[in-house]
Amino acid sequence: MQRTALALNEIVLSTIEDLDCGLKLVGQSYDGAAVMAGQLGGLQAKVKETYPSALFVYCMAHRLNLVMQQSLNKIRQCKIFFQTLSGLAAFFSKSPKRSTALDQEVHKRLPRVAPTRWSYNGRLVETVFEYRLPLIDFFQKIMDNRQDLDNETVVCSTGYLNMLQRESDFNFLLLVFSQIFPLCDNLFSVLQSKMSDINFCIRKIQEFRRIVSSKWDQFDEFWQKFEYLDILSREPERKRTRAEDTVNDKKIDPKTQARKLFYEIIDNILAHIDDRFNNFKSLKFLELVNFEENNALSEEAFNSLQQNYPSVPNCLFYTKLQRV
Repeated sequence: MQRTALALNEIVLSTIEDLDCGLKLVGQSYDGAAVMAGQLGGLQAKVKETYPSALFVYCMAHRLNLVMQQSLNKIRQCKIFFQTLSGLAAFFSKSPKRSTALDQEVHKRLPRVAPTRWSYNGRLVETVFEYRLPLIDFFQKIMDNRQDLDNETVVCSTGYLNMLQRESDFNFLLLVFSQIFPLCDNLFSVLQSKMSDINFCIRKIQEFRRIVSSKWDQFDEFWQKFEYLDILSREPERKRTRAEDTVNDKKIDPKTQARKLFYEIIDNILAHIDDRFNNFKSLKFLELVNFEENNALSEEAFNSLQQNYPSVPNCLFYTKLQRV
């Protein structure tokens, strides 16, 4: 089956006609990466051309996944980091023997990775950060007993041991994301379970943005923690040639590079939060079905309803909701 917006639109419109529900269609939402093509050229825009009242609403948790995915995959070091992390998880998940050995040595399994679910990647980041030293010991034991193991296990273990011990970018990002992802998990949970309480969701989104923004002033704290990780030098010190001295004089020192990367991560997350949640307040009318709040029938909620569905008289909804 073709997954273009045009092909999917034909299927959706055909289904709506079969169900004879076009006049009652007031919203549309989708799950999966196949229809995340953008508001103008995507499936949701095409459906709205035929059914103007079919307001497009992201799955809110899915929207947060997009914030993380799109903001971080634009940064080369971050993309490499998550690819490496996924490879580490797959190294164990593809081999029951390795998983059993990990259980015995580290007493913790690594979460599987779901490419479009950043909550899963978050748990993986937190686990690897927490068990970094036991993982180093685990891979070192493999190297000490390499003669008894297959080539793939030895080669991969060599790479992961080097990564955990020596790779500055990987370990710095591991530290940074171990602090950011728990915040994402909390917001993810709220957006999954409290969607009808739109005011509460808005407050939590604003709180998440405020906390992430505050990280901007905390780079020195992150760098100090990073130095405590005691990352080994890639190679022993040796006498450098005059040509190497000239090249190295032009290089940016590691702390400056890390600072630039850190700020780029924070700025990207904030920009995508603003982009993905910029119309969130337009969903205020959802408060009309939140009967746990005393102000469920607020004027602001009805105004939001009128803006989204101008053809429906507010008085009709108000009367029916009062009866409920």
